[in-house]
Amino acid sequence: MSLKNKICLVCFDNFIDGMPQPGLPTFDELIQALYFSLINLGYEVTFKKNDLNTDALNILVATHRLFHSFEKIEFKGEFVVLNFEQLSRDYAKLYSAKKDQIRFENYHNFLEKNYVIDYSESNKKILKNNVIRFRLGFFDFGFKAEKKSENSYLFYGAVTEHRANILTSLKDKYSLEILQNVWGFERDYKLSKTHAVLNIQKKQEKTPLEVYRLWHALCFGNVIFSEKGSDESLYKDYLPYVTFTDDFNSVNLEIDESKINRAQKFKEETSFSSNLNQILKALL
Repeated sequence: MSLKNKICLVCFDNFIDGMPQPGLPTFDELIQALYFSLINLGYEVTFKKNDLNTDALNILVATHRLFHSFEKIEFKGEFVVLNFEQLSRDYAKLYSAKKDQIRFENYHNFLEKNYVIDYSESNKKILKNNVIRFRLGFFDFGFKAEKKSENSYLFYGAVTEHRANILTSLKDKYSLEILQNVWGFERDYKLSKTHAVLNIQKKQEKTPLEVYRLWHALCFGNVIFSEKGSDESLYKDYLPYVTFTDDFNSVNLEIDESKINRAQKFKEETSFSSNLNQILKALL
């Protein structure tokens, strides 16, 4: 890639019948971390929605949303796709609607033809070519709060049937708060006050670890209890910082000093900015 100092962060909305429809702010924290890290690394950084900057290297976020409407995508300008979607075809089989399976295949084909930054070693092996692995590291979101409430637990996300079964059994045993469709300041305020976060996959069938959710909570210093997931490499990456279980109904969720220290190690041992800098050196 030829562009050296100018980077444009591009985030895509959902597209329905070819028209943009604002999506959930799922990637706001990622874009924030990218933006300020890039500036601190000395790059000239811009941000756009749904359109590329032909005078910069474009880092594309939430590109998968385009494939709700389009079978093929062609962009003008230099770009690399930042992917946080799970690319295993075994995972794609969990889609019940035929249109979602087709969307998955179209996005998969698009990634195979372009440069990709990906969170998963398994995804990297699937795509094979032009893929750089990105390990998310600690980023300081600047959210300072009072001391965390002792023995408090938080789950945030959509409450699916699998999650509901687990959460219902845990609410009788622990001081557990459940947040649905809560984003931004309110969610981050809760993270800053709570002691531990529960990470439960959407379905009973094992799927790859939801790294993006873990990363955000770890940046807030939360103790995390999480299902292991199906991706062995992701499990090994986060094993030093997260308490994993195969069964929430049998695991001990008591918060002790060793679990607190495990979460703290993420701040001490990892860096979002440093990991990003290594990737940019490889790209540019």
